[in-house]
Amino acid sequence: LFNIEMTDFLHDGEAVNRPNNAQEIYLERLGSESPMLVKLIMKSIHKQNKREIKHIGSKRFGVQFLLKSIYTNNGLLYFHTEIKNTSNIAFDIDYVSFKIVDKKVI
Repeated sequence: LFNIEMTDFLHDGEAVNRPNNAQEIYLERLGSESPMLVKLIMKSIHKQNKREIKHIGSKRFGVQFLLKSIYTNNGLLYFHTEIKNTSNIAFDIDYVSFKIVDKKVI
């Protein structure tokens, strides 16, 4: 749902028949951040493609998930992840969700 909203509001105006001022709409999940700023931050992270975290990931049944780095800006967390599929079954990723859980200490 979140990606669909971002796609709807972040366009260049020429590819679709909508005005460019649609980029000024703020989404509740982004808090007070502009969607255009979030888009620029995500493009910058993707372009740099640095792997700063070396030991967080999982690989099973030919599918590998890596957490490459974590960034923050104005209270928003940006997780730079990579998913590789070397299995014989092709599939599309519908969504990825994260949750924060406290560590149980006895």
